[in-house]
Amino acid sequence: MSEWLGKREIKKEDLSEWLKDMKFFGSIGRWFMQINLPHIMVVVPEEHIDALVQKVEKKYGTLSAGTLKRAALDALIEWIKK
Repeated sequence: MSEWLGKREIKKEDLSEWLKDMKFFGSIGRWFMQINLPHIMVVVPEEHIDALVQKVEKKYGTLSAGTLKRAALDALIEWIKK
């Protein structure tokens, strides 16, 4: 979308009215807002998987794609602040 608008980044104000007016803004709108943000893909070494699962389950209650993403983002933000 940002390329279509000729911009490097887009803001909520740049989106179409029907996207902005959605009650919960919708996953499509969030996708357009996040597509140009940095993305990190991490391959966890096999010897660390069990410890990772235990830590995520302890802090967030369960292991899912959402809790794993949240745990990784929390760890990254904590590391950046140090």
